[in-house]
Amino acid sequence: MGNISYEELKKMSIKDYFKFFESFISKNSNIDGLTNLFTDKEFVDKKPYLYRRALSSRDDRFCKIEIVFDDENKLRAIVWDLEILLSDIVEIFGDFKLVNEPFSNTTAFIFESSNPQISEFKTRCSGWLVKSDSLESFVFYDQEKQNIEVHNPKVSFLQLNTT
Repeated sequence: MGNISYEELKKMSIKDYFKFFESFISKNSNIDGLTNLFTDKEFVDKKPYLYRRALSSRDDRFCKIEIVFDDENKLRAIVWDLEILLSDIVEIFGDFKLVNEPFSNTTAFIFESSNPQISEFKTRCSGWLVKSDSLESFVFYDQEKQNIEVHNPKVSFLQLNTT
């Protein structure tokens, strides 16, 4: 994944940071190398069906970072916990596909990647959002089926999924 240090990553703008990972991540990325890049603290791997390595981030832009990998140490996902506006993610990755997910009562924003090793970048908002006429606005239907307009929602994570 190139020879980059934590200090170099921390100096990058958030856009350059995610573009760096979009360029260099593959399913075969070194899990321990990523771990050392993201944290210098202890961690525990949990395995419900895939291994999940929750890390305390060295970079204060992120609350935590989670690396998801399989039995063969193949990278499946990286999840960054951060607060970011949808418009900032659009600035990084371009347009998105809006998908309502009934099982979790959320709306997913799915961004395609230029890297064939990455299937998507993804984030979610609570509730079912429908695109309105405005570029950064959505309509949310509350429990009483009343329309509430949401402008440029803030999301709490960004997930990279490998192919």
